[in-house]
Amino acid sequence: AALTSVLHLLFYPVCNANILWQEPPKSNLEVVKDSADTVNQYVVALRTQVAPLTQDFMTQFTQEAERLKARLEKDVTTVSTSLQPYAEELVAHLQRQVEELRKGETLKAVLLQKSQELKAQLDKSVNQLQAQMVPYTEEMKQKMEQSLEEFQSSMIPLSDKETSRLYKVKHFTINKCNKSVT
Repeated sequence: AALTSVLHLLFYPVCNANILWQEPPKSNLEVVKDSADTVNQYVVALRTQVAPLTQDFMTQFTQEAERLKARLEKDVTTVSTSLQPYAEELVAHLQRQVEELRKGETLKAVLLQKSQELKAQLDKSVNQLQAQMVPYTEEMKQKMEQSLEEFQSSMIPLSDKETSRLYKVKHFTINKCNKSVT
């Protein structure tokens, strides 16, 4: 009988341990709060892991954009320098024509004739200038397209790399949060 009493005293608290330590069932509000806390933890973890990746991507994107800008500025300067002599020649020719009209006192007919000649020469000069600009314009267009293609091709692997890194961070964080919830 004494042995039964001792065994009863030893095992009674162990048998009732689950009842004594069991948590009461959670209300819907508490479950929602726990879920919200888990989501908040996930968002904080994701932000801390994504922020450096985003900064690296933006830094590389900015550097590539600056290189593209420098190349385009160089190309525009080259074309501008190439066209400058033609523009100067056109201006000088127009000034000579205007000076010829101003020098002498001419009759209205002479003035009209000269202005028509000037207009014809101006049209001819503009057409010549446009014809001379076509190769430069086409060359500049090709250079700009090539620079843009190079920029795009340099950014696609970078973007794919960042997307892959973000995907891994997301799944790592989700798995981590799922483990903490269970």
